Amino acid sequence: MLEEDGGSIFNSIVVVGSGCLIGRYRKIHLLDGERIFCPGTEHPVFDERDLRFGINTCYDTNFMSAVLPMADRGATLIFCPANNMMRREKAERYRDLHNASRAKRCRDTSRREGRTGLNAGRGRSPPTVPESRR
Repeated sequence: MLEEDGGSIFNSIVVVGSGCLIGRYRKIHLLDGERIFCPGTEHPVFDERDLRFGINTCYDTNFMSAVLPMADRGATLIFCPANNMMRREKAERYRDLHNASRAKRCRDTSRREGRTGLNAGRGRSPPTVPESRR
């Protein structure tokens, strides 16, 4: 979602529970076409029942520096909602391929950085869990 804060615009993902805003994740690594946005600077973790989780999105999945601070604070699940930049009809046709390739990219990035991950995706945006945190 687009978020305006103090005159700056962020590409944000919000966490809502019981109809209330719990927190937000602001995309950190921006592509050239996203320069209208300010990059986020925080790596929040959220607690819901027995789950501690973080959020990554899109291009952020290329960088372990975007996920390690959350894992180091005990996140056992990283949600990764992502826009594949396709019109809905086309995105629906390629959803499974897109999710599989994004999950592979997350795992490849983890291996490059000396960590391994497990993809447990079931829906439109597969979650990736660092093995060391399971």
